[in-house]
Amino acid sequence: MEQIKFSYKIPTLKIILCVLFFGAITVIIINDATTNTKGLIINHTIELSPNSATIFSWALAIASGLFTLGGIYAMFAGINSKEIILTNNEISVPKAAISKKIITIKYSDITGLNIKTVQKIKLLNITYKDGKLVIPNNCLAKEDFDKIVELISSKVSRKSI
Repeated sequence: MEQIKFSYKIPTLKIILCVLFFGAITVIIINDATTNTKGLIINHTIELSPNSATIFSWALAIASGLFTLGGIYAMFAGINSKEIILTNNEISVPKAAISKKIITIKYSDITGLNIKTVQKIKLLNITYKDGKLVIPNNCLAKEDFDKIVELISSKVSRKSI
């Protein structure tokens, strides 16, 4: 194996849907905050005056707006496809799908390798001498995740796992 490259990028459609959702929620909450004239009772326990309810709505609008901005950042940061590169001696992976930082790990430094599933997303957890790295399958083509797991597993010493 000289060098094998796999495209690694965030699922753009999901990010766009999140941006649209949180953007719409932000607009709705801002509208509520600017037109509020009533108090608010939260879960039949916390009573807020009209002024406090307006402040609460603005806080929710700011939080939702930050989620929207985070989604926009993720969309533009993840627009350029990155690569996972496997060679005979090491693997090079972006620290995260939206990160420019590339982490290079020698197979001999890998101390643990396992797959966990969280809400239908498979996560390849690589533990190595300097830390831990997670590769989610939703940032790869469907067949690439299994191929990466197979290739790394074949290169890692069984004594170290």
